[in-house]
Amino acid sequence: MTNKKRERIDVRELIRRLESDPEYQKKIAEMERKDPRYYAALREEDAQVCAALREVGVEVDSVYDLLEWKKNPDVAIPVLLEWLTRCKVRRIKEGVIRALGGPRAGKEVVRALIAVLDDCVAKKEPELCWVLGNAISIAAEPRDFDELLRLVRDPRYGDARQMLAMALGRKGAKNKEVAMETLVALLDDPVVQGHALTGLRYLRMEASRAAIEPLLSHEKAWIRKGARGALAALDKARSSSKR
Repeated sequence: MTNKKRERIDVRELIRRLESDPEYQKKIAEMERKDPRYYAALREEDAQVCAALREVGVEVDSVYDLLEWKKNPDVAIPVLLEWLTRCKVRRIKEGVIRALGGPRAGKEVVRALIAVLDDCVAKKEPELCWVLGNAISIAAEPRDFDELLRLVRDPRYGDARQMLAMALGRKGAKNKEVAMETLVALLDDPVVQGHALTGLRYLRMEASRAAIEPLLSHEKAWIRKGARGALAALDKARSSSKR
C-alpha cells in the first residue's frame, strides 16, 4: 500500500476550486436563500473594508486575501485596527482579527486585540474568543509576557487561553520560572492542559518533568502524545547540557 502525499494548495487556489465546484455553490446558494440579509450584509461590509484598504494602496478583493500575505503592509494596519471595532458582521470581523494576528504586528495591534478580547469576555460573547487568543499568541512579543500571563491564568477567557498557553512557552525565555509554574498549574485544567504541555515542551525545564509524567497515562490519546513530546524535549535538553 502506497502513501499518497497530500496536495498542498494555497488559499487563492482553494477559493478558485470552490467557486467552480457545483455542489459547494449549491450549498452557498441554499444558505443565502435561507438568510439573504446576512449574506448581503457580509458582502457589503467586506467590500467596505476592501475599499478602505485600496485607499491606502492595498489591493484586495476580500479581507481574507490578506491571510495569504506573509506580513501586512504597514499602511494596512491602521485600517484594520479601525475596522476591528467597526465591524458588525462576525465573519468579516474574524477576517480582520486573523489579518492583524501576524508576527511582528506591533504593540498597538496586540493591545487592540487584547482590548477586544476583554470586551468579548465582559459581554459574555465567546464566539470570537478563540480566534482572538490565536491572533494574540502570534502577534505577541516577549514584552507582552505579563499580559499573556494575566489572560492565561483567568478561566473566564475559556478556550482563548489555549493558544496563549503555547505562546507563554515560546515567549517566556526571560521569565522561565514564572512561565513554567503557570503552565504546570494549567495541567489540571482540561480546557488548556494539552496546550500547556506544548508550552512546557518549548520551555524545556527539567523541573517540570514530575508534573508531566503522570499524563503519560491520561485517558485521551492526544494528551498522552503531548506528554511524550514534552518529555522528549526535556531528554534532549538534558543530553545537550551534558556535552
